[in-house]
Amino acid sequence: MRRVLASSVLVSAVLAVMLATAPAASAAGDKFAGMWLRTDLDMTWVVTPVSGGVYHIVESTAGACVGGPAVVTDTDAVAVGDVLMVDWVSTECIGGPAVPGGVFADRTITLQPDGSAIHEKPSGAKYTMVRTSTAFFDVGVGLFYTDAVTWLACEEITTGTSSTSYSPDDSVTRAQMATFLWRYDGSSEPLSLDTAFTDVVAGSFYAKAVAWLSEEKITTGTSHTTFSPSDSVTRAQVATFLWRYSDSPEPLSLDTAFTDVVAGSFYAKAVAWLVEQKITTGTSATSYSPDDPVTRAQMATFLWRLAGKPAV
Repeated sequence: MRRVLASSVLVSAVLAVMLATAPAASAAGDKFAGMWLRTDLDMTWVVTPVSGGVYHIVESTAGACVGGPAVVTDTDAVAVGDVLMVDWVSTECIGGPAVPGGVFADRTITLQPDGSAIHEKPSGAKYTMVRTSTAFFDVGVGLFYTDAVTWLACEEITTGTSSTSYSPDDSVTRAQMATFLWRYDGSSEPLSLDTAFTDVVAGSFYAKAVAWLSEEKITTGTSHTTFSPSDSVTRAQVATFLWRYSDSPEPLSLDTAFTDVVAGSFYAKAVAWLVEQKITTGTSATSYSPDDPVTRAQMATFLWRLAGKPAV
């Protein structure tokens, strides 16, 4: 069954489990940014990047009065073993005035293979912290696609490009787009795996997805006999896939602010409908960029908006 502009399908208990076990996530340069949860206590930290590998940390637990500057030793890439050197300073409180308390130096936070972080004190005491936003190292906090990727991961529409990477800037292939949309629909079994597309490899990760898209008349391929699974999917093609998935509704108007959407093109109605449904705002106020490849960040956002922006 197709789900279009659906309300949130997340169950809070499922989300809680996912967040409790999610790997740390952040973009290079902001790898420690966001909210971290100490697993053995009801304690959270808010870590905010300042500049040049410097962060500000505030314990967000009610009544807490710790925070201050922290410097990461390596900001070139997100990797297991990256270390944040922390000098705690009592500079502010949550819900109260600052209380001077001196400096607590030489603490470290180190990223672990499973995506958690170990906070260690000079005394040798240590405890584990997990990120409470997304499941991937390369998905930063507060970006236009953060909630979308988090939702896709919770819904098992994506497993990322690795256990700790989503690769938001990579382009999406037609095989991947077929698979994303198929999973979005619930991985429906196609009536048959036989299609006219000679370039769809039997038993491949995308074979069922393409067969289903063909049966649902969401795709007609790039020709009568080719699907072109390895080609990058364009923004025009994605608009058309989503529009056809939604039963090709007539837009209220074909007028959009996008000067690069060609009147009468195969994607014109699709883009107009996406605009009306607030699924796209284009690449600028006057451009949709129909020939550009879709990035994984954009794809996640399209599907999330199509679902009605479910809460995460």
